[in-house]
Amino acid sequence: MSTTTTTESRDMTAETTRENSAALIRWLALVACAGVAIAVLMGFVARSIRVDSPVGEGTSLVGGDAADFRLPVLGGGESGPADFSGKVVIIDFWASWCGPCRLQAAFLEEMHEEYDASQVQFLAINVGEDEKTVQAYVDATPFPYPVLMDQQNVLSNRYEIYGLPTVMVVDKNGTIAYRHSGVLDKETLAKKVAQAGVPVPTDKEA
Repeated sequence: MSTTTTTESRDMTAETTRENSAALIRWLALVACAGVAIAVLMGFVARSIRVDSPVGEGTSLVGGDAADFRLPVLGGGESGPADFSGKVVIIDFWASWCGPCRLQAAFLEEMHEEYDASQVQFLAINVGEDEKTVQAYVDATPFPYPVLMDQQNVLSNRYEIYGLPTVMVVDKNGTIAYRHSGVLDKETLAKKVAQAGVPVPTDKEA
């Protein structure tokens, strides 16, 4: 009787061990699958969503020639900084899905009203979207200055635009004087425009 009981006890212990091992293996498999899924998701997010990251003057592109590109203009034609020789050009890289871009556009629209059009030109460059999408957005939220199209991300890749919005200031000589990724406040931008050759409007100076 004792031998039988001992054998049964050992069998039960072995069965419990096997069940626990199987449960542990299933749990580890689930953890591994979850890890893979998270990694894939993070990779997708990194590729699909641009994250703001301050760049400023530190980028190697500052001081480089920015006047040698032309892009299609929404509504027809082509344009680029070279069309506005002698002016400081403020370029806003944006997309319709970008929430912070709306705030940046609002700041730039205010500044557009403040600066003399003979001295400062504003350009909005849409990044990676088709004309129908951009036109629908602009119909609902008009820009008071030209909207250029970088549908294939050719220009944004060339200028290493990794965050939206990104604001770029091109001086009167056609070189990049300043670049910032993320929402840029009006006061900072006005200072950079002044450094590029156009003083802060008199009634806006501190």
